[in-house]
Amino acid sequence: MLGVVECLRVASAGGRAWWVAPTYPISNIGWRELMRLAGQIPGVDFHKVDRVCELPTGGTVTVKSADNPDSLRGEGLDIVVPDEAAFIVEQAWVGSLRPALSDRKGKARPVLPEDPSAWHIDYQALPESPEERAAKLTEVKGLMAAGLMSRVEAYRQFHPGC
Repeated sequence: MLGVVECLRVASAGGRAWWVAPTYPISNIGWRELMRLAGQIPGVDFHKVDRVCELPTGGTVTVKSADNPDSLRGEGLDIVVPDEAAFIVEQAWVGSLRPALSDRKGKARPVLPEDPSAWHIDYQALPESPEERAAKLTEVKGLMAAGLMSRVEAYRQFHPGC
């Protein structure tokens, strides 16, 4: 559940993060993982009805589903992690998620399927500056060194759609 870890990283810095699954039943997987991981953080508060985890920093991680793309409209986001990205309807991205990222110049970090050719949506939120790319490289190297990211996942971070 690297996507949940990425959302917690952003929220720990005070940011707003969403982990989005294609359907509500799949989103339950992310919610359980978020409660397991974030439950180890002192002072964390869970709002189970809305499936929001509020960290002591004021940052939040919200677990959503893309069953109804209109339900994804709302506040600006610092990051969105579309899990099973190939199965999220395009309208959810175009009409709701990408505009929410634009408000805060946020990033998308899609979790790609085993067959990347199935990935049909351009999840590039905004072009990355050289500084952002260097910071991402440092972060990816750290995740790989810690055993939290494979070489394939690292490659995909820099070559979306592959």
